Amino acid sequence: MNKPLRVIYKNSMISLSVGDSVLRFAAENHPDFWDGNSGKDVPNIKVTDISEFAKEVVMKLNEEREDGSTLVTDLLDKAIKQSVEDGCTGIDAE
Repeated sequence: MNKPLRVIYKNSMISLSVGDSVLRFAAENHPDFWDGNSGKDVPNIKVTDISEFAKEVVMKLNEEREDGSTLVTDLLDKAIKQSVEDGCTGIDAE
């Protein structure tokens, strides 16, 4: 599926979608694994089964820490904070 990374608000739901090709590209070009210029001595990854890899990524996104937080709740917390700090509408803040 060649769909871009997308986040939308519709029908009272925030939805995040990532197509297979975007996930593959993000993984294979992740700056912690490859800088795009280095030789074979720099760790590289190649996604060989996008379905299996996607399942693993989803599992990590939903994996709860001891306090119940996840990578997704971290993302939501950060987005909320930045929205409020940037003066978003729809809230009362003191």
